[in-house]
Amino acid sequence: MALVELNGEIYIIPPGTLVTIAPGVPHTWTSCPPSVSPATAFPEYDVDIMSDMDRCVSDEKFLMVYEYEEETGFFRTRQTETLENVSEYVRAGDNEVEGLRFPALSAEEVLERTWFVWGKECRRISRI
Repeated sequence: MALVELNGEIYIIPPGTLVTIAPGVPHTWTSCPPSVSPATAFPEYDVDIMSDMDRCVSDEKFLMVYEYEEETGFFRTRQTETLENVSEYVRAGDNEVEGLRFPALSAEEVLERTWFVWGKECRRISRI
């Protein structure tokens, strides 16, 4: 499973999920910490659904396949909000790269801070 940050919000993305990111949306990816699963995010689901979800548990790896409709480029940005126009872009300098990296999160922090995507559902997990 993967974690993606879109516009400053973090989402858990299970295997086989298609993620379409609109132009201008700041984003970054990393692997999900071990032991995070849909079952930990949705404990209220019944046994039938839970058995399917239990098969999907993060092993700290993910594979991404990119497909672009047009030629594209990637630029480090300070923003976490969607850019409506290229004139809004604020470049992150070389000395700022470390602060732009995806934060290292434990499984507990992931469940406290993220949204979980499962099928057609996306919900806030917050256990706080």
